[in-house]
Amino acid sequence: MSVHKKLMQARVTLQSTKLQKSGHNKFAQYYYFELGDFLPEIQNIFNNLGLCGVISFNHEMATLSITDMEDGTTLDIVANVFCCAQGLPRSPEPWCSANLLAPLPLGHSHGDRGA
Repeated sequence: MSVHKKLMQARVTLQSTKLQKSGHNKFAQYYYFELGDFLPEIQNIFNNLGLCGVISFNHEMATLSITDMEDGTTLDIVANVFCCAQGLPRSPEPWCSANLLAPLPLGHSHGDRGA
């Protein structure tokens, strides 16, 4: 089975699980998913299908590499890293305070996470 077919199977399996939103914005009164709400389930699904997901970051890009552990084929999902406070690319300088902010894929904001 190809890495693409296994990824589709993982998506369908995750879609059928009942995940609970543990994050709560008290000001705007909405609940949202936190990483701990879905990452353990994704890890179990990937393990059962023989997939391995590895995330890497640099100052410009975030990459999720998904590898089929049976045949070694890999699929890379890449997103631009974006400073959410200023709307500017992250600085290559490690001392820059903008680098302390959470990296987000280009075009996404904190508001997109809560829906």
